[in-house]
Amino acid sequence: MPTFHLHIVSVILMHTCHLCLTISLAFSINVHADSLPQNNIVRQDTNLPAIAECKNEIIPEKTLKTIKLSDQNQSQSQSTPQEYKGDFKCLSTVKSVYSDWKRGKALLVDIRDVKLYNKNKIPNSINLPLYMLKVKNSLQNRPLVLVNKGTQLAILEQSCQALKEKGFKQIAVLQDGLKAWSDAGYPITGDKMAIQGFS
Repeated sequence: MPTFHLHIVSVILMHTCHLCLTISLAFSINVHADSLPQNNIVRQDTNLPAIAECKNEIIPEKTLKTIKLSDQNQSQSQSTPQEYKGDFKCLSTVKSVYSDWKRGKALLVDIRDVKLYNKNKIPNSINLPLYMLKVKNSLQNRPLVLVNKGTQLAILEQSCQALKEKGFKQIAVLQDGLKAWSDAGYPITGDKMAIQGFS
């Protein structure tokens, strides 16, 4: 009876509905050629490390969670200090930010998309996405205030805390963002009417 030696380092099994990926330590299996199953899946001896098997199972509908994009956007846009479980240590009031901005003591970093930034912005602010700000070591020692349209405060708070851990010690978040700035009557460059649509 012919036998061969099969070396397995990693196994990737794909099915119509599932993708299973198992990475295992290198090991070997002795297989009898005439005992191979028709579907070419090799069963292992019980004393060898386990390999995950994918089965074409139907997952019961009750175990799946459906998320509507509208619900997700609504929950993100309604992130308020009351809903966020952590401490809001980075939030700074619009009055305080305006005072620092007016005296040139803070650089306002608008993290919105560049197209939105070009429509309306706080004068002398810069446009820089968060992922780019993280690698701008030259800004670490400057007082910075993160500005967005005024939503997703929890996400901004967490980003601010992460930036502090990376060495940005003087960083804050403009509470309620550009909308609060505009509502307070502070200077805006561009289309002020577009800001009124912010939620």
